[in-house]
Amino acid sequence: RLAALLLAWVLMGYNYAWLSSTRFVAASTTNAVFQSSAAMVYAASVPLFGEPVTPLRLVGIAFMMLGSMLASHSDADGGTPSRTMSKASIGVCLALIAAVGVSVYQVAFRYMFGHLKNDVRFLAFFSAWVSVWHVLTVLPALYLASAVNFEALVWP
Repeated sequence: RLAALLLAWVLMGYNYAWLSSTRFVAASTTNAVFQSSAAMVYAASVPLFGEPVTPLRLVGIAFMMLGSMLASHSDADGGTPSRTMSKASIGVCLALIAAVGVSVYQVAFRYMFGHLKNDVRFLAFFSAWVSVWHVLTVLPALYLASAVNFEALVWP
């Protein structure tokens, strides 16, 4: 249950970083940086889980990174390009924080619960606890952030 609490906050943290990044750079840039998380997960999986380093996997990571770089140069998403280098740097840093966050989430989940990945009952139980922790801890934190004018809570 406490692992679900920890991972619920990691989940909210990396999603907040991703969304905040799009205020400073185009969504294509945010997504391109965020997709580097696959390479981070693979890099962490080699020493932690004994994943083999094979030419095919390295080529796959290279193609993924190349695709992310190509996508980051697209202006087709209608995003507003950054006007200053400092804003662009902030946006890219936030996207990188989001990528690290999702990597931590995936690696931590596999490390703690990898042996249960095929147990549907466990996955439902764990997901339910993540949802409970969102309601009990994240929702009050959102209201607090809005109350102190850190981040405005806007209802559609």
